[in-house]
Formats: sequence, C-alpha cells, structure tokens
Amino acid sequence: MYFTSRLSVTQLEPGLLTTGTYTWTATVEESGIGTNNPWYMVASATCADRPPGYDLEGESTPISTVGSKEAAPDCLPGRKMIGGGAAIRSLADQKRVGLTMARVDALGGLLRTQAHAAPLGAAAPWGLTATVVCAAENIEGYEIRDAISSDDPQDWSEEIQSASVTCSDGRYALTTGGALSTDAGGRATLGGIGSWGVTGGSAIGHEPFPTTQQWGFVLARMVCATAELE
Repeated sequence: MYFTSRLSVTQLEPGLLTTGTYTWTATVEESGIGTNNPWYMVASATCADRPPGYDLEGESTPISTVGSKEAAPDCLPGRKMIGGGAAIRSLADQKRVGLTMARVDALGGLLRTQAHAAPLGAAAPWGLTATVVCAAENIEGYEIRDAISSDDPQDWSEEIQSASVTCSDGRYALTTGGALSTDAGGRATLGGIGSWGVTGGSAIGHEPFPTTQQWGFVLARMVCATAELE
C-alpha cells in the first residue's frame, strides 16, 4: 500500500473456500477526515505446502455499538500460530472503526486483536472477527521477533509512526502483525501491516483524526521459522 495518513486497516483475514482453496483478504478504508492524496493497496501472500497440524480457529464479538472490542482465538493444544488476521464487520460503507492490534502473543499460542471506533462513534453497530492459523508446534527454528517505532516518548505524538522487524539469520517470515501501545480513544489506528521479501515486515500507525495526545509507539511482531526455499 502506498501509505498516506487517514487510512485504516479494516480487514486482514485468512479464510478457506468450499473448494478447499485457502485465501487471504485485505481491506483498507479512508478514515477520519479522509484524504485528498492518491493511494493504492497491494496485497501479497507467501504460500507453502500445508504443514502437519494445520488448523484455523476463529472468535467473534457480538455486533453492537460498544466503542472498543477485542478477540483472541487460541491454537489447539500442541500447536503454534503461523498466521492470522482480523476483520471489522459492519453494514456501513464507512465504518469509522480501525484495527489497533493484530499480533501473536509472546508465546505463539494465540492471536490478540483489538479494534476501536472513532471518537465520534462508529457509523453503525459493528463487530470484530479474528482468525488464527496454527500448525504442529514442532516447527523447526520457530521464533518471535519484535521491533518498536521508537522508545523516545517525544516521538509518540508523531502523526505517522512505523516499525520494521526482520528474522534471525537462516529463518524466514511466516507472518507479521502489529499493535499500538495505546489507541488514544480511537484517534490512532493501524494503517498498514505486512511482510516484505521473505525475512522482513513492518507495521504502521497513524492518526485518522488530528490529536496532540501522545498515543505511544507501534509494535511490529513477526513469526519466523527455518525453511528450505525453492
């Protein structure tokens, strides 16, 4: 995605078609006061043979006008997260809701997601659906890598912040997630999450609505493993 402020991720979601095909769907919407800048989105997927223990688990919140919602589907015992995502459900075209968290937990056992409505409220009742992709836990070289946009509080009021993370030598990216350390009451959301190449990824946070409030930093979290590339 060519990034400009006033864009929010509203869907970054794995799925399974009735034909047996696995899919990945991404949606980005103009948020806040919108933007006059041209922009586009690019969605990419890294594919491989299905590993042992492959499984999708989901969790959804009720549809309501509550301003903040969380969903945290976990893997079955004996499995680790290798991917996952979330989607905001609403009948409104302009949801006025954005993701503020979509990342694996520190142990690799579940996906934590959160979304927050704009300060003036959502355009319609909405809900959050999260899906975690899991595999047998004996994944060679499995590791979780973190990076933050800045540890200097003076940078935490910037309109746009980003963090980039890479795998250790000899390991390759399975999935990238992101989170904001705080959402400032809906005045900050994730504007982009994704892997680039086969060893790196990034997360972007921004202000859909102008604010002087510090909303913290952006965390990029990547799941990596050893792999033979062909």
